Amino acid sequence: MELGIYYHILAEERDGGVWVPGFFGRFLDAVAAANTRLVCFMHTGARGNLALDYRLQASNIRFVNAGPAPTALRGTFTPSRWISRIRKELMEPDVLVVRGPCPLLPALCDVRGKRPTALLLVGNLYTAARRSRRGPVRRLLLHMWASYSAAQQTRRASRHLTFINSPQLRHGLTGGPDRVIEIRTTTLSEGDFVERPDTCLSAPLHVLLTGRLERAKGTLDALEVFAQFVAGGHDAHLDIVGWPAEGTPILAEMDEAMHRLGIRDKVTFHGYRAAGPDLFAYYRTADIYLLPSWDESFPRTIWEAMAHSVPVVSTEVGSIPALVGEITELAPARDIEAITHAMNRVVEDPVRRRAMIAGGLALARQNTQERQVDVMMEHLNRLLQTFRGDV
Repeated sequence: MELGIYYHILAEERDGGVWVPGFFGRFLDAVAAANTRLVCFMHTGARGNLALDYRLQASNIRFVNAGPAPTALRGTFTPSRWISRIRKELMEPDVLVVRGPCPLLPALCDVRGKRPTALLLVGNLYTAARRSRRGPVRRLLLHMWASYSAAQQTRRASRHLTFINSPQLRHGLTGGPDRVIEIRTTTLSEGDFVERPDTCLSAPLHVLLTGRLERAKGTLDALEVFAQFVAGGHDAHLDIVGWPAEGTPILAEMDEAMHRLGIRDKVTFHGYRAAGPDLFAYYRTADIYLLPSWDESFPRTIWEAMAHSVPVVSTEVGSIPALVGEITELAPARDIEAITHAMNRVVEDPVRRRAMIAGGLALARQNTQERQVDVMMEHLNRLLQTFRGDV
């Protein structure tokens, strides 16, 4: 099959290759391996603090430059400016997968007409509105845009095969089980796993926090939790691997919190690390993985921790309780004391901890890129066969 994938993300051509963020590049290479050709529609332009650190490896990938990424409003209400420049190329793939939510999703579905098109939904349009730190008028406008865009997305999902990476995203979708398919977004390949029977066996205990750093991700909560954890008598060190959310003062807020809590010498900020060996090295030495987010769909970092035999302490948000609740220590979001107690339980109950590690490894093995791509391609091939009249 010649498969097309559109994603509202930046790419860059340099040094004779195409560079994208690591988490997406690993996925694209896995998809390319299952197709005769993969056409990637992505944007170029100013990237802010987005790291384009992964060079696509597959020789059967073609990059189509979709131009500068549109703003939410322009992409939603005047999409023709972007669609027109790639209209011809959009018609070429046997099947087009549109990764969303994104401003151009409705227009991309519509321009393909009856040609096979599928959606890959990995988030909630209302999240940005909830997280916005702008004034009340801007937040209201953002919420109105999210409502309109969500309705447009749902309308297209009712007509197209739709993949979702969280049970929560099924809400409002009208397709049956053969039209709305759950898959897992992950950076893991089968060769990435590290088996350890146990952790927390020697001091200092290494607590790991990864990903985007911002208030809504619980970054400042993590520092409060860690301070209480240490105050409870644990010899521990907090390793933070990630990048600051653009346009936020989170690094200054973290520095102030560390000094106020007296833990500056027990915290190391390693900065951004590319998905793959550079990032996974920190999981291999971690004793506990901490995820204190206020709001999530399902973060791929949980699979990364479990694949490296790291017990997970998480807030009970999104689809985390439904998917991994039995093998994860859960606590309410923003409840510092409850999250700290969950950390303590991991350390103090070795039987439970070893069961979490073993269960996490087994579950993560079911959610590698290879397995998820197989699931996706099975349904996409069936979609194409139906279009061609082969079934």
